[in-house]
Amino acid sequence: GLFIPGLVSFLGAHLAYIALFRQGVPWFAHRGALVTTLAVGAAMYAFLWAGGLPAALRGPVAAYVLVIALMAAQALRRARVLGTSAARMVAVGACLFMVSDSLLATSRFVQALPMSQFWVLSTYYAAQVLIVWGWLRGQSQEQADARLGVDAAQAPGTTPAPVETYPAAQTSPG
Repeated sequence: GLFIPGLVSFLGAHLAYIALFRQGVPWFAHRGALVTTLAVGAAMYAFLWAGGLPAALRGPVAAYVLVIALMAAQALRRARVLGTSAARMVAVGACLFMVSDSLLATSRFVQALPMSQFWVLSTYYAAQVLIVWGWLRGQSQEQADARLGVDAAQAPGTTPAPVETYPAAQTSPG
């Protein structure tokens, strides 16, 4: 009886993740990631529909699938732009979130999976750990870079641009 409220709650969480993953990178700019996650989402939705997704849930589930695919696409884009291990951890976590939800939906609407609760929860918790750990690791790296004067927009693995220095003002006696 709480499926729709739970779906709406997780939909809101995915929207918040999309906004978070947007920080410092363009919207869905990596077309390959966007096309791939949307294709995976569409295939999953078709699988659920064919497997017996109730008519009353088709609209809400379609919206959810779209948003989680966009969330994963934005995380993948962020990882590609930033090129850091922290951003890649976040992207892997976002993709694991899709896996977790796919397992849950399959077990609920198509066919009960053996040990489904274990697989759903283990992929869900792994997703959350990777997202949070990767995000915090990225933030601490940005703070360390800021303390060292490294330009945050600089490509990872490159040598920092030299800091411009100005000679001390010369004063003449008198």
